[in-house]
Amino acid sequence: MSYLSAPDEASWLEAAERGADWWIAHVPKDRVAFWDFDDPAIPDTERDTAATAVASSGSLKLAKAAKGEAARAKYRAVAEATITALVTHYLTPTSRRQARSGHPHRKLLQQAPRRTAARRGEQVRIHRRRLLSARMPAGAGGGA
Repeated sequence: MSYLSAPDEASWLEAAERGADWWIAHVPKDRVAFWDFDDPAIPDTERDTAATAVASSGSLKLAKAAKGEAARAKYRAVAEATITALVTHYLTPTSRRQARSGHPHRKLLQQAPRRTAARRGEQVRIHRRRLLSARMPAGAGGGA
């Protein structure tokens, strides 16, 4: 959050708060974002734990930078709930032994459908094509 380096730039803090407030309003109740907020397959689509971790980091920074005590408390509470949700429900075991033992996510791992890297790669390619076709004006595809 750039505002912490340049506190004279109040508009940066305002922009960060608007972004965080949008996130809070649109993230699912369990606090872990879907990989695409507009995916028509929601809730039966994948989650984006990396983006969720970044958002929680930003919320923690806002909890220090926000001007009012109520805003600081709100961003801290959101960050703590988000981090708790990530660790409780989405933390991946680091070994097969953890997955077999009493690791809290053992049942989730056993029940989760197998996703191959190829399938995930195809999902990313489809998403990129959708984004590019929606945002690129006709004839702006680049090239020589």
